[in-house]
Amino acid sequence: MTFSCLFHLVISLKQTGVSRKNRYKIYGQQDSMKYIENGFYPAWVPHRDRSLFDINELAKPTHQIVAAANFLMERMEINIAVYKPHYFNAKNHLKGLCSIFEAAKLGETELNLIRKVEEELENNIVVAYSKPLQYIK
Repeated sequence: MTFSCLFHLVISLKQTGVSRKNRYKIYGQQDSMKYIENGFYPAWVPHRDRSLFDINELAKPTHQIVAAANFLMERMEINIAVYKPHYFNAKNHLKGLCSIFEAAKLGETELNLIRKVEEELENNIVVAYSKPLQYIK
């Protein structure tokens, strides 16, 4: 599903009063393995690096979050992590995924798309990482 289709679907569902939870049931039927692997998320983090950060910094992978992350990863060919609202501060930033992996280089269009998805996800923080994955030197 393209973003324009997704955006128009969300707008039309808002106008008809369909709840946010049910909206994702309609367009979130994507394969969750892109974002979750054997209960671990995000699945794109290499196995050897999974002990380097605290999974508690990430938002719980609800159906909405998994569907949104999968959509963004497919649409923009990037890696996505969804963090809890208000999680970022100097202390946490030093030991999170942002301290291990390079951020994706995004243009204004991509940033606007991520902002719209964040609003849909009740202001959870969406962070884009490079694909292929690159380590910070």
